[in-house]
Parts: sequence; structure tokens; C-alpha cells
Amino acid sequence: MTLADLPLPTFTGADLSARVNAALAELRAARTLPSLAALLADATLAYGAGPRAVAAGDTIRVARQGLAYAVAPAGATDHHLATAGGVRLYVQRNARGNLPLLAFGADPTGTASAAAALQKAVVAAVSMGTSHATPGSGDLVEGYPAIEVAPGRYLIDAPIDLNLVEVRTLALVCDDRAIFFGAGTRANGFAVGTKVRRLICRGIWWQNFATALALSTSNQDSSLWTFERCGAQEVNLWLDTGTYDNSRSTTVSLLDCDFRYHVRQLLRCYADKLNIERCWLGIMTETTRLIHANSLISIRDSMFIPAGDGGTGRAYVYLTTDNGAGGTVLDSARGVVLSGNRVSNEGSNPPLVVCDYPRDLAAFSTAPAISIVDNHIVGYHPSPFEAGGEAGIVHLLQYPGLIRFAGNSIHALGNPDSRLVSRAPSLSAEPPLGFVIDMDDATYRAAQFLAGEVSSYRIASESLRGAIRNPDPWTFRGLLEDGFLDTGDTATAGRKKASFRLRTGRLDLTFSTPVSFLLQLQGTSSGYDGAGSSVYAVTVNGYIDGGGVKRNRVAWTKLHGGPFGALETVNADLVSAHWGTADTGATQAENAAELTLTFTWGNGLDHGLARIVPLSQRNPRYGDAPR
Repeated sequence: MTLADLPLPTFTGADLSARVNAALAELRAARTLPSLAALLADATLAYGAGPRAVAAGDTIRVARQGLAYAVAPAGATDHHLATAGGVRLYVQRNARGNLPLLAFGADPTGTASAAAALQKAVVAAVSMGTSHATPGSGDLVEGYPAIEVAPGRYLIDAPIDLNLVEVRTLALVCDDRAIFFGAGTRANGFAVGTKVRRLICRGIWWQNFATALALSTSNQDSSLWTFERCGAQEVNLWLDTGTYDNSRSTTVSLLDCDFRYHVRQLLRCYADKLNIERCWLGIMTETTRLIHANSLISIRDSMFIPAGDGGTGRAYVYLTTDNGAGGTVLDSARGVVLSGNRVSNEGSNPPLVVCDYPRDLAAFSTAPAISIVDNHIVGYHPSPFEAGGEAGIVHLLQYPGLIRFAGNSIHALGNPDSRLVSRAPSLSAEPPLGFVIDMDDATYRAAQFLAGEVSSYRIASESLRGAIRNPDPWTFRGLLEDGFLDTGDTATAGRKKASFRLRTGRLDLTFSTPVSFLLQLQGTSSGYDGAGSSVYAVTVNGYIDGGGVKRNRVAWTKLHGGPFGALETVNADLVSAHWGTADTGATQAENAAELTLTFTWGNGLDHGLARIVPLSQRNPRYGDAPR
């Protein structure tokens, strides 16, 4: 009963007794002290009788910070705070339904440690949580109050143990910015936990930690970690997700975050999905691999601001098969997407992506894919990842499934050794079947003049030229970029030849899929007073001869062309199309998975050029069946 329950203006007898008891209860329940320090130092509040008596369930308020507490039973052991007089208190939620960290005694000036207060807040949030099983599936839907952190600086001199009460959901939120900083010089971590399924951090800044967050999910399905308006500075490692086995069923999202200064490593991530959007990413002299991940990585609409200081072994994104437990693992859902970012600065800087993740050929997978799309890349000078090696925006330690460049604005890229795609000296010179570097026309043409010195035409490593805009990487092997063939001389003066390898039975040698393509041939004399050009339709067909032997036959038809210039004797007419690498050869050959096809052409030529353009190509989804 409260005063509101007794509206009569005067009271007698039983009414008077009820009135007095209600007034006493209300006075007891409306205790207000000026500050938290005053409350904790208070020795007048006491259980039982007396002018300052309190009972379990009473409310005590702190005016200055707007905090509220419920009086715990006198024998409680799970209370959050206690007054000097022995009154035990539970922190109450604020008007937003959150638990204020200040209410647990955290010092916002950073003078005293806030670690114990934050640990208590975490335990309290878990104790107030709810969990309900959904109908049908039985999945748990959990709800916990957020820990609200007031703007300030909080010293965390020992890591918060999220395993103490098996924290599955944790939210740390600040409307402005709250800074958690470690003791000494990067001497300790901020938090550790192995079963954190839901994590939300908003407006939090971490500074001066060894490993700020060492967390995993124990591979709980549909785990989600989200960081909004967060940041870090002077940390050795900001977030370590443990191992692939413990964290793969997780999505980690960084939104509107700032990681520019003195972050030696931002992430060691083994989650299924890593999303980074609208963030500042800085790589400093002390940084090696800013993001070390076995994940599907998406970085969008962000700023890459390098420090202009190069060095070997450094990368923005290092895509790896590392499983975090000393071994390796291949996963078909891995790759990197960079989209809508600005990448800039002067000086020597690391590759944007280093790929140490091979395509799983046994699984016939095109993963991982590396996609560099709609970025503005200006003044970016990638330095070699390995001493004495090449430099590239994408550097290959292993061959991925594909690399894609499209819609990028590129200006002033690199030095004479810079490329869009470079490879490790130790990497096999022969890319795997189907590997392709796909570029749109704008990127391809611009890169010819912007990769390295002007007119150097160094788009990628020499051994990777055949993967650049290969018209059909499953069929044509040993090309140069964009379907061009490597041209050489023959024993006959004035005649040129070019070879490439043709896959005629990629999976099943009982079928030699028909292959048709245009062959463009050109050439000029040494004085350029004579030239020739011609176009042929070329077809390769498989058949079985009278002896039951599977064979391939090449045939061609001239469509257009002739001599040009003052010397009408100079031409680029096809002389022979044959199997093998010799100047001449047979048009028929016994079937094999791969055969070398050579063209010889021309008369009076000192310079020659050859290019193929497919008319039909095999799509791997249809195997080797003719189309």
C-alpha cells in the first residue's frame, strides 16, 4: 500500500495506522544520495529498525549520476555493491533498459582500475538475461541488458573473463566514445571468452592492449559480432577469434570504425564472414599483416591510408589457410571483395591482398575469388612482399580461383616493378587450369600505362600474362593477355609462328569437344612499307578413326584479309595449322587431355602478331558434352 491508495484527507484508527505505515514505506523506498561515493561511504543506512532502516526491495538513488539500486536481502551473496554500513545493493537498469557501468563503481577518469566493476557488470547482465526456445526448431532466443558506458577513460588492468558465467551475449554501448585502456605498455588484454554467440560494441575505443579481444563462439550456429563506431590505437592485436573449429560459424562486422594508428594487427579472423564497411584502415611501420584471415572478407566504402613506409612481409589483407591451431584447412566459402574504397598515399606501401589460399582443384572449386571493384586507387606504390620479389596490388603466394578488376579509377600506380598482380618467386610459373585474371576494358587499357613506368605494359607477372582476359581459361593455355599468342621466327625467312596449348578432353577423353575460334594474323616488313592482315575461322573436332583410335583434326577457312602497303608481296596468310611445336606438322593427332597447336603464317614479315577469339567455348558446368 502506498500514499496514493489512501486519498482521504483525514484518518483515524486503522486508517491512521495504514497511513503512517505507508508513509514510512515510501520514505524508506525513496532514499536519495548526492553521489555514488556518498552512498558507498554511508554508514547510517541499516537493515532493521531505526530512522535510516532499509529492507530488501527498497530503492536507493544517486542524484548526480542518475543511478538506482535495489536493496538486496541482508544475507545476499550475489549483490553488486555494499555500503560502509553493510547494506547490500543490486544495480538497477536505467530508463533505456541498460545497466550503467558507473553504477558498479567504475572510475571514468582512469585513475583507479575499472576491471572489477566491468566484471561485475558482465555477471549482472547475464543474471538478468532471458532465454526462450522458439516453437518448432527449439532454437534459443536470448535477451540481455546492455552495459552502458558513460564517456570517459577506464583503466582495465586485467582481462575480463567472459567464461566466468559463460557469457553468450554481451553488449557494450556508449552514445559518445568511451576509452578502455590497458596497464603498462600493452601488458594485458581486455576480454577473453569462448562461447560468445552475440556481441555488440558501440562507441567503444580500445588502447594500449596486447590482445584486446580474445574471443570465440565454440562454433555456435548463427553467431553475430557487430562493432559500430569503435576504434583502436596502440594495440598488438585487436581481435583474435581463436581457431577455425571454434569460430567458423560466425559473422564479424565492423561498421564506421577507426583503426588508423599504431595497430600492429587488427584481426586474426577464422569466422565464416568478415564485413568491414565505412572504416578507416591504417597500416603503420610496425604493422605486418593488418588482417590475417581464413574468411570470406568484404571491405566496402572504406579508406585505406598507409603510412608511406614499405617493407617485406606486410599486407593489408592476408588470406590464408591457417586454422589458428597450428594446421591448415580449405573451405569453399573463402575470398576477398574490395569495393568502393579509396586507396591512397605516397611512398612505398604493402599489397592490398596477399593470397596464400590455393584453389581446391580436387573439389572443382573456383574459390577463393579476389575481386577489386569500383575502387579509387591513387598514388599507391606497393612494395615487394618478399625480398627481391615483385610488387603488386594483389600478390600471389598461392593461385586462387580467379582475380577480378573492374570499374577502378587508377592513377599513378607504383614504380617500375609494380603490377596489378604479382606472384611469389617460389610459386609455380604455370597457373592451374581455369585460373583467370578478369579485367574490364577500362581497367585493362589504363593499367597498360599505369602499371610501372609509362608504356611498360606490365599488368601482371610475365608468367601470368596468359591468365589476363583469357577468352576461355578452361580450353586455351599458354596464351599472352587478351588471347594474344607468343610469336616467334621460323626457319623460313619472313615467316612467323605462334603456339598455344588446347584442352581437348578436360575430364573425359572419350569426347573431344568441338572448339571453334577466330584467328587474327598480322605482320609488317622491317621498313613498314609492306604489311598483311588476315582472319580465319578455325575448328578443332574429335572423331574415332577406322582403327577405333580417338583423334583430333584441325581445319581452317580464310574469311578476310590480304597485303597492304607498297610491297604487295608481304602478307599474313596462314601457311599451316598443325599439332606440335615445329614449323610444320600434321593436322591430325591422337587425342590427349592437352595438345599443342601451332600456326605458321606470312611472307616477307619482320614483325608478327597473332590472336584468338573464341566462337564457341565449353562451359565447365556441362562437362565435355558438345554444345
